[in-house]
Amino acid sequence: MKAKTSHFNLQIVLFSAFILIFFRISSFNQTNEWALFTNGNYVNSIAEEGNYLWIGSDGGGLIKLDKRNGQFYVYTTLNSGLPSQFVQTIAIDKQGVKWIGT
Repeated sequence: MKAKTSHFNLQIVLFSAFILIFFRISSFNQTNEWALFTNGNYVNSIAEEGNYLWIGSDGGGLIKLDKRNGQFYVYTTLNSGLPSQFVQTIAIDKQGVKWIGT
């Protein structure tokens, strides 16, 4: 029974984190229109580092979003060493090194 409770608590924490991140991102757009940070494909992963969100997309590369002002930069195979436009996972270690899984 304890494993089920632990799994349920993890789901609540993950859902709460998703809602918090969603509202932080949506607050940047000062109009009532949607702001697109990818080419319309799926978001596979999100990692937070200080004032930045790193967003891995399914075909749109890696997006670095500044939470303070909503500005973003898109890393692709054409402008960086990214081997694929399909970013599956992002991890940031204690030294600030980004590990990108494509």
